[in-house]
Amino acid sequence: MKKFIFSLLFAPLFLACWFAESFAADWLFTYPGGKLKAVTFSYDDGVIEDRELVRIFNKYNIKATFNVSLGRAVKKPSRFIPPQEMKELYKNHEIASHGFMHKTMTKQSDKALEAEIADNQKAIAELMGSAPPGFAYPYGCYTTQEAPDRIFKALKRHNLRYARICKRKKDFDLPLNWLAWTPNGHHKMGNSVCKRYLKFKPQKMSVCYIWGHSYEFVRPAPCWEIIENICKTIANKPDIWYATNWEIARYVQACEAAEKASKFPEIVNPTDVTLHLRVDGKQITLAPKSKITLK
Repeated sequence: MKKFIFSLLFAPLFLACWFAESFAADWLFTYPGGKLKAVTFSYDDGVIEDRELVRIFNKYNIKATFNVSLGRAVKKPSRFIPPQEMKELYKNHEIASHGFMHKTMTKQSDKALEAEIADNQKAIAELMGSAPPGFAYPYGCYTTQEAPDRIFKALKRHNLRYARICKRKKDFDLPLNWLAWTPNGHHKMGNSVCKRYLKFKPQKMSVCYIWGHSYEFVRPAPCWEIIENICKTIANKPDIWYATNWEIARYVQACEAAEKASKFPEIVNPTDVTLHLRVDGKQITLAPKSKITLK
């Protein structure tokens, strides 16, 4: 009898929780066009081989992020893309920071670390009109056991919103820490990664991320067919959003801000980014600085 009374008392609560969860599962943020897949590339150093790589990416309508060290570019103009050429060369893509002189971040004093970040931010801002929001760690070094957050804090002081490391991961989940964005692999394994992503059936927004250096396509011998094959595999798919690192990071971070600001069933967009939702199978656009109530 006690069990029966207990069930009667708590059944409405269980039903309410179940209903709320079931209803909430009927909506989710998507990329533009209702897509749940995105592909992005990241190439380091700003070397002269980027000219050919950009040509290939443009041929396949693929976007990439190019991480440059303007201190090195000025010092060795025969090896790196001259700063005055970068704006035109990378105009369909993104320029991000790779440190002013490509120094290992973990080996720098606080003062040197600050200069390595700040000098490149200033140089790129003078070149492009604004400082970049993105960063790629030289040699992939980004944290130490003794001071795990030191470099993260330095990047945040200069308004850097994401940073790529050189490890790799198998899943296509979005990063939990945008200052330690882990790609899916180097372009040596890029074709197999992309083929796996094409078969992947996401239930939420996902990303396939490939990185490398364009000089690797000429050393020790020319092998541009590697990136050509990757592009042929992954390009021009109707369910994929092709975007730069920052386009993806900016969009998803705006979705994250909206989730924090919202209280179901009211969805609030506090950002200046247009957001996209799928509600009961219908695609909805949420304008910047606006809100909607789901019914």
